[in-house]
Amino acid sequence: MAATSGKNDGAQHEAEQDIDHYKFWILNRMGFRRTVDTRGQFDVGPRPRTTIGLDFIGNPVAKDRGTIQFPDRHLTGYTLEPPIPSVPEPRRRVVFSNQFAPATEWHIGDPQLLLLPAGKSFPDGKPAEPTPPLTHYLCYQVLRGEIEGRDVQLEDQFDKYLGVTETEGPLFPAFFAVPVQKNGEPLGNAQVHLAIYRFQPRTGLSSPISIRTSDQFIPLLPIFLTVVGPAMLAVPSIKLEWEEEP
Repeated sequence: MAATSGKNDGAQHEAEQDIDHYKFWILNRMGFRRTVDTRGQFDVGPRPRTTIGLDFIGNPVAKDRGTIQFPDRHLTGYTLEPPIPSVPEPRRRVVFSNQFAPATEWHIGDPQLLLLPAGKSFPDGKPAEPTPPLTHYLCYQVLRGEIEGRDVQLEDQFDKYLGVTETEGPLFPAFFAVPVQKNGEPLGNAQVHLAIYRFQPRTGLSSPISIRTSDQFIPLLPIFLTVVGPAMLAVPSIKLEWEEEP
């Protein structure tokens, strides 16, 4: 099975105007178990996914002195329960385009994260509601892909709070995030995907950060979450083609 959109820099530019880059930070895990149905471009029908913990917060980030368009659109990242051995995902090859390259090929396996649109605040504030379009993402583990051997400068709300601008790199392929319907809800933006890269932080947190979040799972988290440190960069991307591998 394959789907091809072809190279279209205009479409990529248009899609990226609707979403920021995201910098993901690791949280002290909050256990959270819920089963939802998701359906994306790789699926022929809804598939159940079970979350086991809230582990990440994604902030809109200015990359390489860029700008943040939607400061109130955050993403919460929930780790998924591994699939049972009898129903693993097919292995897939995806080719996509983003600011790093006109065509990048990754080979992906099982989904490991579910990203939800979210609000975020520091303890003395209340999380703002994220503005539409609200897109959920299912994040498939990258099994094979080229490392981006470059440095990127990143500044998000946590960096400003700490008074630092991070430079990170190289970037290691981590997840390919696909827009999905959750429990039959409409897709906010079916075109834009996220190529998510891990990096090894060059510096640790100079002081702890506590936050509150809200999303569709937890309208307003009654407790503070502790931010452990930065971990990943999500880059808006356009999927050019994909196929299941034998």
